[in-house]
Amino acid sequence: MPSVRGVVGRLRPPVGRTRAGLNGGDGGWLGFRVVDQIDQSQGVAAGASEASVNTVQSNIDQPGPVRLFSRSAGDGFPVVLLHAFPLSSAMWLGQREGLAGTCRVITPDLRGFGGSALGVDEPSLDAMAADVLALLDAAGIERAIVGGLSMGGYVTMAFCRRYPDRVAGVVLADTRAGADDEAVRQGRERLAQAVLADGAVPLVRDLLPKLVGSTTKERRALVVGRVRGLMQAAPPGAVAWAARAMAGRSDSVETLRALRVPVLVIVGEEDEITPVGEAHAMVDAVADGRLALIEKAGHLSAVEQPELFNQAVEGFVKQVAG
Repeated sequence: MPSVRGVVGRLRPPVGRTRAGLNGGDGGWLGFRVVDQIDQSQGVAAGASEASVNTVQSNIDQPGPVRLFSRSAGDGFPVVLLHAFPLSSAMWLGQREGLAGTCRVITPDLRGFGGSALGVDEPSLDAMAADVLALLDAAGIERAIVGGLSMGGYVTMAFCRRYPDRVAGVVLADTRAGADDEAVRQGRERLAQAVLADGAVPLVRDLLPKLVGSTTKERRALVVGRVRGLMQAAPPGAVAWAARAMAGRSDSVETLRALRVPVLVIVGEEDEITPVGEAHAMVDAVADGRLALIEKAGHLSAVEQPELFNQAVEGFVKQVAG
């Protein structure tokens, strides 16, 4: 990966590969060992069975950090990856399998999604960032590469703003630094109300076509089906809470300007939600940034083209970890 500020690395799929990203179902709880805290001895090699952690919140009726269910794999430098809206850590299956030989991949379910409780806090990205901090503290991790895709990127920027000394590097994938304008905020509130009233039907109908790129729609039916299943599994209360948290987020451009660690920005070339121009703006805002453009991928670049996404992250991790 290029390390010069603002230079774009274009990542292409191998010739003849038309079905990249066809990971199997990320099978929920089956095969995962449940423990009380992250067990640092549970590293696995790429392709082996992944270690998993379930940290159950004991005081979910009280405000404060929610202990997050987390799937992890691998040994080495810790890399925390935060999932997109409205999915779960299941979306990172390809990264846990593909990056386990390079680093320790930690993929929590953000509050309300997957195996994590929603808690009683008001909707806030800062609350979600505090949950991630609690996860690192429980694991005894002082500094990590922290990254996320889409909503996970918003939480990553909130984490950087609140806890900059805990960040060794940043990965921002298919996300943006700017706050929502009024029209987008109103749209998020309409979505929250629709999901609370009608469940996943309006969520899948309105959002799924935007989440994946045109190539995936045309050639990767299994990926589309997998994303649909993850969306349908999202609890309506968590979807509404997260939509309102995103609507209320602040602008993060100054947060990026204040960063003094390396930043990797990744974007799918077919991303319609946070297009390539948003990625360039984030690279321009940071002191030490590089951009990876993932060909034939939309907003969910990590799911649509996991091998190319992993290639970008692997190079970045090796640079940061030395």
